[in-house]
Amino acid sequence: MGTNTSEPEAPETPNFSAIPFTFREIRFCNHYLEYGNAYRAAKETGLFPNSTDDAIRSYASKLLTKSNISEYLRMALDQFLDR
Repeated sequence: MGTNTSEPEAPETPNFSAIPFTFREIRFCNHYLEYGNAYRAAKETGLFPNSTDDAIRSYASKLLTKSNISEYLRMALDQFLDR
């Protein structure tokens, strides 16, 4: 009786580094994944100390429509849900 020494294949890890980001976008994504709220994520980045709440909401909304942001968030959530 032979033993199988090959290990099972690990699930494919998304290539997050292939998606171009600015520093603000990375911080926003990390906070969005933590809080699940775009406004709070944008505010928590700390990059808008003198901005109004409406300006922060507008910025957060624009970020969610960017293809690199939505792709990153989709990949991160898919990876989390697959575990």
